[in-house]
Amino acid sequence: MNPPAAARRCPTGRALAGFLAVQLLLALLLFRDALWGGSLLAPLDIAPALLSEFKPLDPEIAVPDNHYILDQLVYDLPLQRTIHAAVRRGEVPWWDPYTYGGRPLLADAHVNGTDPVRWLCYAVLPFEPAYNWTRILHFVVAGTGMFLLLRRLGIGSPLPFWLALAWEFAGCQVVKFGHPWVPASFAWYPWLWLAFHHAWENGSRRAIAGIALAAAAVFFAGNLQSHTYLPLFVGALVVGYGGVRPAGWAKALRSLAPGILIGACLAAPVLSAEIEFFRQNVRHTDVGVPTKPWLGAVLSLAGMGHPWALGTFRTLDASKLAGQFALAFRLFAGTAVLGGALLATLGRDRTLRLPAPVRAGSLMGAAYFAVLATPLVNLLYPRAAGLAVIGLVVMGAHGLDRLRDDPRAWPRAGRLVLAWLLGITLATHALAYVVWPKVQERVAAMLAKRSTDSALGEAPALRASQLARFPGEISFADPEALLAAAGWAMLAALLLRPALRTKPFLWHATLALNLAPLLLFAARYIPRHEMALWQRIQAGTPAQRQVASALAASGGRLWEPEPRMTKTLFQGALGHLLGVRTLRGYSALHPNALAELPDAVRDPLLARCGDAVHADGRFTAATGGGRFLWEDGRAARPVFIQLGLGAFRLEFTTPQAGTLVWTDTQYPGWRVRVDGKEVELRPEPPCFGTITVPPGSRLIEFRYRPNYLTFGLLGTIGGIGGIAFCAARPRRRSA
Repeated sequence: MNPPAAARRCPTGRALAGFLAVQLLLALLLFRDALWGGSLLAPLDIAPALLSEFKPLDPEIAVPDNHYILDQLVYDLPLQRTIHAAVRRGEVPWWDPYTYGGRPLLADAHVNGTDPVRWLCYAVLPFEPAYNWTRILHFVVAGTGMFLLLRRLGIGSPLPFWLALAWEFAGCQVVKFGHPWVPASFAWYPWLWLAFHHAWENGSRRAIAGIALAAAAVFFAGNLQSHTYLPLFVGALVVGYGGVRPAGWAKALRSLAPGILIGACLAAPVLSAEIEFFRQNVRHTDVGVPTKPWLGAVLSLAGMGHPWALGTFRTLDASKLAGQFALAFRLFAGTAVLGGALLATLGRDRTLRLPAPVRAGSLMGAAYFAVLATPLVNLLYPRAAGLAVIGLVVMGAHGLDRLRDDPRAWPRAGRLVLAWLLGITLATHALAYVVWPKVQERVAAMLAKRSTDSALGEAPALRASQLARFPGEISFADPEALLAAAGWAMLAALLLRPALRTKPFLWHATLALNLAPLLLFAARYIPRHEMALWQRIQAGTPAQRQVASALAASGGRLWEPEPRMTKTLFQGALGHLLGVRTLRGYSALHPNALAELPDAVRDPLLARCGDAVHADGRFTAATGGGRFLWEDGRAARPVFIQLGLGAFRLEFTTPQAGTLVWTDTQYPGWRVRVDGKEVELRPEPPCFGTITVPPGSRLIEFRYRPNYLTFGLLGTIGGIGGIAFCAARPRRRSA
């Protein structure tokens, strides 16, 4: 039986308004005072718990709520405050002057600085509510797109409502909260699928315009790594909808290829800067991921039906055996979703031809496991899990829709679900309450040996907490795990008793049990901390303020030889908060910077520059020219004036002449004017630049503009033209 025709129509304004209202209610329950800036959605408690310099801010915090998202504190949060300030003063923040001795900012792999949602929030809100609402709206955009997609695919009510929320708060969205470019990019995939499905059905050029806008949003919100997920997604749509016929593939490509190309043109200014930075980077070939992809795939499959069995972020996590974290949670979108997906693809009616969306969803899951189970995981990472989860939700919707309209019992499937539930219950509780008490001390001793060189080795309270929490995290003492098990039991009842499928309230109960563990996990995983702690972190510690004050007037830099980030004065990108330029940094793509050079090359250059140094708790003021040196050995000590993130000026009190060596990171795109006349900035190995200063010069101005920005803007104009063409000619001529 097919869903009624009314369920196949696009949603009315009332249905969409109701869904948005529920999203707002859930946001209020999850984020509470963060909605109006009363708290910050960032792991602020990591600072006093794990970072040595910040421990005096709150000595009572020894165990952070979620140490998995350290990157959000030391990287995303300070960078976003800098970007917000630039947006509010009308500047495009192309350049970061505060890390690596200078490097590109918007072109950086993880910065999420061109996300359209972020720019909208930054343009109208103060920083703290803007930072919060950016992340909240990522959830809203993702859920709304899935709601519209499922309705467009003809899934009957109430499945689109509940399953869209399941996608919105799925593990892949929540686990990567600390890396905002991942959920920000995947949020637009359902919109792209929606536009493609419309184009497939109707041959509409306006649908191609929708594909272009969604693709452009993906490019603006993500980075080069996440952009590689888009071809996998597009390939799954092409093969899934086209089937085994080349003619079907050609039809799909006629819709997708122009839209993706127009979207790339719209995002050309960003894409060109990202490609340039990728070509300029000196990232090491060892990316730190163990070559155990097969184990990661096995763990993901083993845990995706009940992720708590592998451990959680608050205790031991079996994913660490494969060099990853939270592998099973990344694929979790609820018990009903997984059960429905299995029914859609492995149901007993083998003569039933799979619908095109189900085929496409299956291929998305296959593409993810092709990444996870091969060396590709070292390049694309498990962050690609969003591909699999989008496919799972669509497949689950079709499977549950099919089950609801099937009057027959599914005894074998029902018994398998009950057997699975009984097995996972016995296994987890035996491990928690029988095995764990006997092995806990041995596990603690083993982990203590392995943690001596890590941040956890310097946080014994955190490790002790992880060990103590293990039984309560993997058993039904965790309400999330208990509700997930109840969801499996409810699904088994629907499989075994066809009469129950006719009762709408039982479907609502089943789908609510699908969503409840996701919401509880999100409430625990997503950080929310008081604004007072954020204000103290922004203000800096006494040592940080001392260094900032010493370097402010000269625009000087700080060198910290300490290699452990947890022991440094300015961890990661935290120098942004006080405007301190550091020679070290923290990024996926590394510029050819002074701090990145081999020790034998770097140390003599550091001695020549004579930058300020912080080591072993002591600050040593600059002993040389630092950023600016005359080639003949004189220290250049001009008056330094910062004009913006990507512009500054040097003013000399007396006329100067000679060759000036600029020891910041040399990077294409910088222009130099001496007393108003442009002069050549020449590369000086290994990573400096030099300029010739004519006699009598007093004023030198430096400005950065990405090399390919003009080309990118022309691409944007072309993309706008493509959108206008598609909108002006709404329908293609049929083949």
